Amino acid sequence: EDEETVIDSSTPVNIYPQPFKTSSGHTIIYFTKLTDHTRLQIFNVAGELIYDEEKNTLNGQMEWNTLNSRGEAVSSGIYFYVIVDNGGSIRKGKLAILR
Repeated sequence: EDEETVIDSSTPVNIYPQPFKTSSGHTIIYFTKLTDHTRLQIFNVAGELIYDEEKNTLNGQMEWNTLNSRGEAVSSGIYFYVIVDNGGSIRKGKLAILR
């Protein structure tokens, strides 16, 4: 049986800006405090995977331009992220987008 190592709240991912507001000129959401290889998945409230990217994050940072995997701007709402690092540790949370 596979066991997942969940990083506790003492090592949270930094996400900014939150909430994301296009009216404030926001264009990108930044995820920081990451390991050197990261997979980022974004889900809508229906649980549908709308964005999935895996890449080397040597600077400990990953960006999301709030577009889905088809290149379309996602609508206003609450979204959930799942971040898996190169050690298999999982961090989860939610973020808000206001258009």
